[in-house]
Amino acid sequence: MTAPPSVLNLRILEAAAIATFVTDAGALLSSAEIEYLEQCSTRVETIGVVVTKTDLYPSSWREVVAGNAALLSARIPRLAPSFVIGVSTVIANAANSVPDPSKREELLSASGLPGLLKSLKQDLARAGAAPTANALRIARTALDTHRTSLLTRLAIANAPAEARAEMVTQRQRLSELKEQQQRWTLDLERDLGELRAGVMRKAASELDGWATQWRNRIQAMRTLRMGRITQQFTSDVFAELLVLRAELIDEAEEQLGQLLHGLFREIPLPDVLNELLSRGERPADTPHMGSEKHHTGFDPTVAMSFVMGSTMGRSVAGILPALGVGATVLGLPVAALTVPFAVAGAGGWFAVNRFYRQNMLEKSRLLAEIPKLAQAERATIGDYLDSRLRRLKPEIVVTYRAQLQESSTRLQQLIQESQAQEQLSARASEQRIDALKHEVAVVEKQLEDIDASLAKLRHP
Repeated sequence: MTAPPSVLNLRILEAAAIATFVTDAGALLSSAEIEYLEQCSTRVETIGVVVTKTDLYPSSWREVVAGNAALLSARIPRLAPSFVIGVSTVIANAANSVPDPSKREELLSASGLPGLLKSLKQDLARAGAAPTANALRIARTALDTHRTSLLTRLAIANAPAEARAEMVTQRQRLSELKEQQQRWTLDLERDLGELRAGVMRKAASELDGWATQWRNRIQAMRTLRMGRITQQFTSDVFAELLVLRAELIDEAEEQLGQLLHGLFREIPLPDVLNELLSRGERPADTPHMGSEKHHTGFDPTVAMSFVMGSTMGRSVAGILPALGVGATVLGLPVAALTVPFAVAGAGGWFAVNRFYRQNMLEKSRLLAEIPKLAQAERATIGDYLDSRLRRLKPEIVVTYRAQLQESSTRLQQLIQESQAQEQLSARASEQRIDALKHEVAVVEKQLEDIDASLAKLRHP
């Protein structure tokens, strides 16, 4: 059911065996959607959630499904056993065109539709009891509301006069806050912008320091051409970078929590915002280095290595007689050793030069990659903040207004109740308190009976 919450929709639900709420895998359920599900849960006993378009979000849809299930459990505990299933009609349609039965079955399973049908069948097996269950749920909702009202009246009846005076002052302050909502929104925009800018400045400073530190380490390293050494080096780089990312994001989340508690300092911080603060999705991407392809064409330095090495080999052979070496070495004339010495010299010098060259190429590559990693990490943190604030801001504004209105309305009711209590004599006040306590006990017993009946209907 994707229509806006209307009285007509809620009335229709009273006759439903199961209500299925449809959302997509692009984002978690919003506070407005959760609020609508709360309203639905007061009129229909069985509710399920279907998360569609999973094929468009292959890397994140499972987290969205799990997040929505956690939201239901936290905000509407009785719906914790309800199914929350991700489906893709695109994958299901693709399965119908696959001739291979095993692959078709695999695609159908991946689409999520078989799991959805199984859950629906299980819930619809109790369809005969649905009208009774829904009627009991509606009755329970009404009784629960009545109990809350009784408990409020009882608290007011027991409250001292100072508490009633404080409520009047608080109501006046809430009225002032309602008149200042536009200014509050502008302040929120400013504060969130300053928070982001501060975090990004800190990230730039920390990442620049990290890059400088690692570039100095690279310059000091003598052997980088061996794969084992390079692999360990890059592993250490990534590990330290991820730790730095976690520290920067944790600090940003702490500042965000402080900002929200400051904004809501005069009214209670709603549970929905506490939940939003606690479920920030950390960046899933991991750092990686690019691989620079080495030149495979003619390299003059390679040719020069051979020339220099062979020249050195011939020179060694030429100076042997001058060093007192005989005319023959190992039975061979010294003149005949000129070519072997030239070849050995060329090979040795080439090996040394190649080792040095590969080491320098790898060092140059790593020196170039470190700043790129720091820049990419800065962009990752910026994207995380943008996404986080983009989701939080509308929730903050809407929730603040709703909470302000709810707090103001509740205070008005409390004040009226308090004024009525003040007009009673001491004797009449005691009798009223006793009557309220008795009524609360009766309602709580009725709620227990309804809960027992609903449990029997779920598990006959």
